[in-house]
Amino acid sequence: ATFCDVADLAVQLRKLIELRAYVSEQLESITDAPASVHQMMPKSVCPDDEFVMSLLVYNAETVESGDPGVAAKIQQIINDATDERQVRSHKVTLVGWNAKIDWYDLAFFKEHVALDRSQGAVVVEDFYWRDSGKKKQEQLMAKLMACLP
Repeated sequence: ATFCDVADLAVQLRKLIELRAYVSEQLESITDAPASVHQMMPKSVCPDDEFVMSLLVYNAETVESGDPGVAAKIQQIINDATDERQVRSHKVTLVGWNAKIDWYDLAFFKEHVALDRSQGAVVVEDFYWRDSGKKKQEQLMAKLMACLP
């Protein structure tokens, strides 16, 4: 999301959504599994729509797009959804996969003390659904995906 144009990101997201649909279809075909498996597995196997929203907003904020209108549309859709209380967000600190773990990490996860990551830390908005209903969630995701090239 940091380095690719929104058009390249859109291609990857569409593949991810196709994969998620395939996984869901396969899970539904397992008739003898407990109901909780059908609810839990799609989110466990593939990133969900909340991930997609967060990724699109992060990309729109950090990458200069070949079509700046797309970034503006993404921001507007998310802003409207936030105003309508469909989504909420909070800030998350991301560090590189190869970051050294130190005692600050333990303090952060146990006591929510800020991480001391002066090199390479990025703070991003992470978006979550409010109790807006499945149909409204699907409509919001359809709007976001429709504005992508």
